[in-house]
Amino acid sequence: MRLVFPICNKKPECAPNIMGHTFLLCWRCSMVIVGIIVTLIAIQLKQTFILQKNIIWGITLMFPMIIDGNLQYLKGIPSTNLRRAMTGFLFGVGVTIIINVIMPK
Repeated sequence: MRLVFPICNKKPECAPNIMGHTFLLCWRCSMVIVGIIVTLIAIQLKQTFILQKNIIWGITLMFPMIIDGNLQYLKGIPSTNLRRAMTGFLFGVGVTIIINVIMPK
């Protein structure tokens, strides 16, 4: 059975490779998941301060990935794995903040 993630490009050259094992998801998608997990843990530990209740921060943190993805898709401008990882992490944090504001505990 293969994991299906409809948005991920699933290109091996864009995926994390640790000790010869390539992840199923690309850097961007992997880091979105990491960003979500880290933010959920921080919210549980009450360490998010103002970010926990500010939807503007959430939207702002999502923009780098949206811009980078559109530059790649629409203009053919290549992205690096580091940029994919950073923008994916920020997006994961941003989307989790927005969900936390819309649907609090």
